[in-house]
Amino acid sequence: MSSKRVLRCRPGESECQIVAGVGATVNGHNQLHRPLDVAVSPSGDVFVVDWEARDRRSLLKFSNGHGQVLLQTPGLFRVACSPNGVLYVLDNVGKKVQRVDGSVLTPVLDSSDLPEDQRFAASQLFVTSEETVYLSNGRGKRVLRFSPGSPQPTTVGSIQQEGARGLAGLFVTENHKIYVTDPVRKRIWVLNEGETTGVQLDLALPDGVVPFDVMLQRDSMYVLHYEVDNPENIQAVYRCCLPPELVLDAASAGGAQSAEDT
Repeated sequence: MSSKRVLRCRPGESECQIVAGVGATVNGHNQLHRPLDVAVSPSGDVFVVDWEARDRRSLLKFSNGHGQVLLQTPGLFRVACSPNGVLYVLDNVGKKVQRVDGSVLTPVLDSSDLPEDQRFAASQLFVTSEETVYLSNGRGKRVLRFSPGSPQPTTVGSIQQEGARGLAGLFVTENHKIYVTDPVRKRIWVLNEGETTGVQLDLALPDGVVPFDVMLQRDSMYVLHYEVDNPENIQAVYRCCLPPELVLDAASAGGAQSAEDT
């Protein structure tokens, strides 16, 4: 992130392509200050949350070699795109979910409107093809689900085991398995939706590597990481092959299963 660029790299490629920022061939807006998050639409458009100054954050769009500023608001934090191409952001530094309609923000869920015990300060959001929003609730160590038409979110996962500290990166599979990262403890947890305990994955990552975000595709898990001594420099992705025996049930909850780093 400190390089002020957005890179794209396919599995097996030895070099990354610069798609935005310093060194990219982009017409229009192409200045990145401190990229906080990136999302890609099904059509290949790239959306970036950029922290320009203390009280100014922007949502940028890069499409077909052209960059533009969609909107600016002080509390932009994360961005996610559903499989249908609908764009969402975490606003108010994780306390509000909004849908992006063109250059307009439409409120979806606001923590301040909820009862005290339902409020959240989310670290990441994930959106399904049903436009269901999942949130990792940071220090609360909960995963929340908010479905269209629901009055309030539902807690669908909770990592309350000894040693868990806080949740960040989030990915939900089609069969409702939830993967979340715990950067403080340098762990990735996986649990079935509705469970209150999770399985800790042993990824055999190098010492000093902190898992920050996670994504699954086919039989592989991709882990975005930063270095302990330089948390601003998020620069590498590890691909981990998930073992076929990774089956979650009450008997396996609380243990550790491994995934081989490749």
